[in-house]
Amino acid sequence: NNTQEDNDVGIAYNYSLKVSLETNLHDVKVQICNILKQDNINVDPNEVHLRRNHAAPQLKDEKKTLEQLEFVNQSILHVHNGAGCKVGEYMLRFELDLSSNDTPTAAATNTPAVPPVSLGNMIIREKMTIAPVSQLVFTKLTEEFKEHAPETVTCVRLRDGKNKVPGGPLRDERIISRCLLNMDDGRKIIVQVLKEPEVITSDDIVLSLRIASYYNKTLSKPIDMPINRNTTILKLYETILGKYPFLAEGNNESDNNTLPPTNNT
Repeated sequence: NNTQEDNDVGIAYNYSLKVSLETNLHDVKVQICNILKQDNINVDPNEVHLRRNHAAPQLKDEKKTLEQLEFVNQSILHVHNGAGCKVGEYMLRFELDLSSNDTPTAAATNTPAVPPVSLGNMIIREKMTIAPVSQLVFTKLTEEFKEHAPETVTCVRLRDGKNKVPGGPLRDERIISRCLLNMDDGRKIIVQVLKEPEVITSDDIVLSLRIASYYNKTLSKPIDMPINRNTTILKLYETILGKYPFLAEGNNESDNNTLPPTNNT
């Protein structure tokens, strides 16, 4: 059996296909498309992929037979829109996070969360490094989401969005499958557009900076700050003041209202 894409009503198993278990998956997909064509549903076999159920990973090795994939009589195949991934490729979904945390104001303001913008799905090879993935995201932003487009590709920051709390920034030279443990289809990647270029190398560490106001008894949300691991404390101090000069202004906490108040911490 095979089905059309799920909809809000439910799943309807509308078609049946008699086929030998020795048939490979690609030929099965072609036969399914031919059946659909009889109902005036024109589907290009290269523009759909198959799954065992609506939430299962894609069946990627189309050279394998149904028997090798352990299908039996009355097994179910789900037909999904979108070109299928090859072996070693994954369909990842990207979301643009509009609540940037690279400025003290954005990090400290206690405003309602801004809904993310879906950038859609992209097929990513498991051996790709983060740098070319960032380039793909940059191209998509500049061509399809111009209102959110960054100035350069180095203003694109990627994070693992698998968990409720996003992971740390992904480093350009790392292989994506080593960054995203147990990577599978549908894995969410968080995209942030930075105001200034950022390149994180293997010689860098990412500090989580939180700005405290003892006068207001507040603590800002974490601000990511990549810095070379050999940086001295003095240089770190100068870097922080250079990035957030208001911290050095005034001799009294009450004179410094630059940092907006947040919830008491």
